[in-house]
Amino acid sequence: MNKNKTLRQLLPKGSASK
Repeated sequence: MNKNKTLRQLLPKGSASK
């Protein structure tokens, strides 16, 4: 899903780890 990719870009790498 594209939404997931967008969230990952907005959130820091640490948060994206989740």
